[in-house]
Amino acid sequence: MLAGAKPLALFSDEIGSARYFPETEFAPHVQNQRIFRREETYQQGNHTIKAVFYALPSETWRMEQAHQLLIDLVHQRVKDYREYDRKMGKLLGYTDQDIEVFIAHNYT
Repeated sequence: MLAGAKPLALFSDEIGSARYFPETEFAPHVQNQRIFRREETYQQGNHTIKAVFYALPSETWRMEQAHQLLIDLVHQRVKDYREYDRKMGKLLGYTDQDIEVFIAHNYT
């Protein structure tokens, strides 16, 4: 994403986990408005999940759509996880081929 090859980046994990959020790498680009940042939290039972979205200026619409997909996932409204992965993969800028390889790897 920082090289401009992808329109959207998404990092998410449970708050308090040791997962890495690349704030330092993205901060100068956010400050110069070359990349836009959005942070959301989602409640799933006793767990609070933090999601940080980064998008190119012309691609900020992707953040809202990815946010809506995450809401459906957190609230267990996803019926077809393969289709969910296809939609999220498209929003993140992956090719159809890369998405299908990911799905084949994760659902076989």
